[in-house]
Parts: sequence; C-alpha cells; structure tokens
Amino acid sequence: MSHFIGSVISSLNLVNGIVALLCTTLHLVQKRKSSVNYLIAFIYFLMAWMILYFQAFRSGTIYSFPYLIFSDVAVTFAIGPAFYLYIARITGSAVR
Repeated sequence: MSHFIGSVISSLNLVNGIVALLCTTLHLVQKRKSSVNYLIAFIYFLMAWMILYFQAFRSGTIYSFPYLIFSDVAVTFAIGPAFYLYIARITGSAVR
C-alpha cells in the first residue's frame, strides 16, 4: 500500500510540474503582453523547475544529468526577487 501511495504522489508531482510549464507557456503566448505577464511566466517557470527538479532527484534521474545537480539553489534565490518585482509591478509601487 505504501508503494502505491508513493507512486501516486510521484505522478502528481510530475503533473504539477507539467501544469506549471503549461501556465508559463500560456502567459507567454497571450496577446497584448505586459511586463506582468513576463514576470508571472518567469515565476511559473521557476516553480516548475523546482517541482521537476525534486521529482528527478527523488526518482534518481538527476544523476544522469550531473550539471543540473544543485541548480535548485539558484532557482530558490531567484524566486524571492521575482515575486518582489511582480508584486511591485502589480501594486504600482516604485522599485528601489
């Protein structure tokens, strides 16, 4: 039973990553794009990267691509400023 639950969770993580990539694509192909669309697409991409990275790490696939190991650290540090710029752009406050 535990193995079944683990495989379901693993599949859901993969689906979540794919959905986040789909949201990224939808924001990038939208007509009349603004900087807010690019920022939210970047945030979706970063979240998809993290989800798919942890899925690859959990399954052991990441070891086939050693140059991607520890790329989650850079993505983690990029999410904060991306959210800050997105919120600043939405609220109209000046970015200092």
